[in-house]
Amino acid sequence: MSSFPSKLSDWNLFHIENHELSLRDGVIPYTLKNPLFSDYASKFRTIWVPSGQKIRYRQNGILDFPVGSVISKTFGYKQEDLSIPGLDSDPSQLPQNIGVGDAKQLTGIYRIETRILLRRESGWVGIPYVWDPDQKDASLALIGKKKAIKLKHSEIGQREFTYQVPNFNQCKACHVKYAEYSKLIKPIGPRAVNLNHDFEFERGVENQLEYWSEKGVLVGLAAREKRPTMASWNDQGAPVADRARSYLFANCAHCHGGSGPASTSGLFLGLEVTSPIVLGICKTPVAIGNGGNEGMAYDIAPGDPEHSILYHRLKSEDPAVVMPELGRSLAHQKGVELIHQWIAQMEGACDE
Repeated sequence: MSSFPSKLSDWNLFHIENHELSLRDGVIPYTLKNPLFSDYASKFRTIWVPSGQKIRYRQNGILDFPVGSVISKTFGYKQEDLSIPGLDSDPSQLPQNIGVGDAKQLTGIYRIETRILLRRESGWVGIPYVWDPDQKDASLALIGKKKAIKLKHSEIGQREFTYQVPNFNQCKACHVKYAEYSKLIKPIGPRAVNLNHDFEFERGVENQLEYWSEKGVLVGLAAREKRPTMASWNDQGAPVADRARSYLFANCAHCHGGSGPASTSGLFLGLEVTSPIVLGICKTPVAIGNGGNEGMAYDIAPGDPEHSILYHRLKSEDPAVVMPELGRSLAHQKGVELIHQWIAQMEGACDE
């Protein structure tokens, strides 16, 4: 662990000058069609692969990144909507952060943390960095960090909560996969199904998988009509069931899958699941702990979200109850409403 750079700038992903942040040559931004919810934080993602190396396309699962690849994810909030007790300067009073070129998504964002995933010969490793108050760089934070935050947001009004930057071991907890009695750390988001959509690059709007292929960092890309797709969870024109499944895929399936930490629960929430009971419908939980109240006998009770354990845990903000267990202190109001709507419209009853 001592070999990790002490400053984010040492990774040569970003160039920062006078509160303007731009990407170094070879660093490519990307977005996910359905990202993981993280306390309403804005996120900015990038990839970098060593010169001459290629990412190999996979139809299913995480794309095959070469050794030496670096994935970054920067978290932050709009400067005007944020205050952090104890800072010398309120974020809204600092010079506005500007994202230049393909980093324009970071314009006006006060950066809290950047997480690095590094692909080594031995596998992936996650490394957390916390941005300095002056926003000029970020410092290695192997023990993580907690920040008291007051946030103004259209969904929840004004809320005070504790934002938690994960420590080195918590990075492992979310990204772990089990294979042949071994624990492997892997990325969560960069799958073809979650990358197969448009992104506004500096030169214009393009399908990002095709952009990566054209840039020469991705090989083996399938034809557009053969690539997997899914609904966006917030696409009001898509069927509620499709949106809900996409939401659960993005927020839950990395644990609740065949090789995830919650595989022993028997509740699998990937897009490939077709069995109602494996999806949680009329399924009794293996273990519930504090995750349910009286009258909650099933992960999903058709037509009755209020007595469905899955819905109960998604809407909770009790640390002993919340799902996902890491990564959030607040409930995602629109996501919770979507899952409520999905369960409420289900027909049938478990006692049948």
